[in-house]
Amino acid sequence: MDGSFKLTPESLKQICKDHKLYTSCPELNDVLYLQCKAIEVLENLEAYTGLKTLYLESNAISAIQGLDALVNLRSLYLGKNLIQRICGLEALVQLETLDLSDNRISTVEGLSQLQRLRTLVLANNQLATAADIQQLEQCSSLVTLDLSGNKLCEPAALTLLAGLPLALLKLQGNPLVSLVKHYRKVVVSSMPQLNYLDDAPVADQDRRLAAAFMQGGIPAEAAERQAIRSEAAAAAQQQRNNFDAMVAAARAAPAPPHDPMRFRAVPPGESDSDEEGLPASYIAQKHRNIIPSVPKPGKCRFLQAWGGPWYKSLWDKALELGQRQEAEAAAADSAMTLDDAEDSTSSAATPGRGILPVAGPSFSRGFARDLHGFTGWPIEVGPEFVHGANSKLTEVMQQHGLQATEKPWPDFWYFGKEQRLTDNEGVAKEVDELHDMFDHVGDEAPPPPGRDVSAEQWLRSKGASELQMEVADVCYANDFGCSVQTLGLREMITENNKWDSGETYLILDKPMSALVDGLRAGLTIRTGCPITSITYSPAGALLTGPNGLRLGARKVVITASLAVLQQGRISFSPALPEPKAAAIKRLRFGNAAKIIIAFNKRFWPERLYDVICTHSFVPEFWMTQHAVIDEANKHLHAVVGFLAGPRADALAGMGAEAAVQKFLAQLDQIFGNSTDPQPATSAYAKAHVFDWAQEQWVGGAYSFPSFGAEDGDREALAAPVAGTIFFAGEATHTSVNPCVQAALETGERAARQVIATLNQPASKL
Repeated sequence: MDGSFKLTPESLKQICKDHKLYTSCPELNDVLYLQCKAIEVLENLEAYTGLKTLYLESNAISAIQGLDALVNLRSLYLGKNLIQRICGLEALVQLETLDLSDNRISTVEGLSQLQRLRTLVLANNQLATAADIQQLEQCSSLVTLDLSGNKLCEPAALTLLAGLPLALLKLQGNPLVSLVKHYRKVVVSSMPQLNYLDDAPVADQDRRLAAAFMQGGIPAEAAERQAIRSEAAAAAQQQRNNFDAMVAAARAAPAPPHDPMRFRAVPPGESDSDEEGLPASYIAQKHRNIIPSVPKPGKCRFLQAWGGPWYKSLWDKALELGQRQEAEAAAADSAMTLDDAEDSTSSAATPGRGILPVAGPSFSRGFARDLHGFTGWPIEVGPEFVHGANSKLTEVMQQHGLQATEKPWPDFWYFGKEQRLTDNEGVAKEVDELHDMFDHVGDEAPPPPGRDVSAEQWLRSKGASELQMEVADVCYANDFGCSVQTLGLREMITENNKWDSGETYLILDKPMSALVDGLRAGLTIRTGCPITSITYSPAGALLTGPNGLRLGARKVVITASLAVLQQGRISFSPALPEPKAAAIKRLRFGNAAKIIIAFNKRFWPERLYDVICTHSFVPEFWMTQHAVIDEANKHLHAVVGFLAGPRADALAGMGAEAAVQKFLAQLDQIFGNSTDPQPATSAYAKAHVFDWAQEQWVGGAYSFPSFGAEDGDREALAAPVAGTIFFAGEATHTSVNPCVQAALETGERAARQVIATLNQPASKL
């Protein structure tokens, strides 16, 4: 009895139906799943002309045939079959990935027409001599080559491979690996562009050591290793010398003349440091349409250390509660006020009688930062969307006249292995099942103390498939700013049960910085003023920083990021209470980065605004639009790639140029077609990579439901200390809410706490 599977029009139609693909118009399918079917003969595929990915692994195919009509094919998977010859691929000129692993191939042939082939997998075949792989020389675009598990035994094969532009090469499992003396050094020295060899990466240091060894043996390698160490030590010493010189120059410089307007608020029509270099039309519009009239702070006498979008809420709440006169009266008995503070960086005393927000960074918008010149409106490098339509943030938006469009999220999906772009209606059932798991995580029993469970462990216990694990990582964990390995079940349960803002995204009609500009109107914000030490008692606090900075205050509200606290960038005397210190240590702070690319034309569907991508370099990207305020650049179209957690951390070692190229290749893969196979690359204008971990006084993006956190950690982080030090910011939100609305709400909470203590009798200690 013949147990093979026949590829007939009817059987192919049934397969499409099973996988929720197009059945009546097969040419619309861009992926087809034919793996594990016991197929012996490839036939009846002529109608599937739109295919970009074809899975044929684990069948009984002995000959490659019947694929001539698939001219748009980009990826072909033929592993674990019975193929003996490489043939029948001449028409597949768009092919970029070819997997022929675990077959019976003894000679590389039939690849000369595949000039776009970048990835070739020939692991576990019958290749033995250099002549067997000779035709690889014709694959001029080959970047990834897997020849592991073959029978290659001639050193001449390495000479042939050295002429290819390979970035990744796998040869383990071949006899020549043990026959060639100093195999790894020989390969690395002969292939300077190689980034990965077998199962280990190749660093610049490896290349230098390998080249030295090949020239002078072990002594030369040892000398080069010492040179590398000396260079690193010299670079570190030069950095220290530069810093010492900067400090010495600052101390030697004469104090600037007294300027009574030094701390005044910048009135409309004038420029502050955040407006330098911006289009005049943008500045005029900002002051005309966005910033409302706000009363100047009175005599509340507390100092807000560091900046953020919530500092204006502190003052607003003080006014709202009608405590202005009471705060002034209570401050009169202060043992230490801003009036008493010494500021050795200026001949003028630090002004009191109000709130003085000070920020370590040289910008005053917190996380709201703009990038100009990439399209007709500013692009946000910080928060860009409003998560949920029901929150404190939406109230503030309405107060400041900002409008928003409500969008579903996720919007579109790109499944990388299948190379398939689809809306929510086209996702697999298991993706919907994963959404249901996350929607109902609040029903789970909290883990016992000291025995938290990661999201990865939790999903595995639920029997999650590999696709579900990947979607959980790129959709949920990336959105949280982490990975499924660091996302913790205990705080996931809290976040799920207490989240009340809604599930849609709001896209503002103006950049987020417009909202922050409105919030900070009327406030004097002292930027470039990092606080590195706080000495406190119930009577007040003394804050110090670089270059002799000294500030005194009765009350201090700290909105520094969790990363700054974890890194010990601010020292406290006396030390913070143990519960707070333990919470700072256990909670986690994620990183985020954006790759922003401007294009000369739009090559994506107009209705598409956001795409989540599995098995891809950038897990999410979007395209938003605002009102045009920059006529010179309105012809440009921008795409913003969002990477968080470990993906964002990896950018630092990759470099901006490499990251941009990888993102362009991803966009080409998603939106390319036979007419324009590289729409992103051909329309590329310019790019910018922004990594929040590289911001000295920020150190990342936001906190997330942390693996290893304990009940009460957020409350401990938020708790005031000695009635003098108060904490605000999203990480202190007891609902584990990492969004901007959490920052606003914790700012109001800190304002209430400050006001309550100001109304108490002053301590005589």
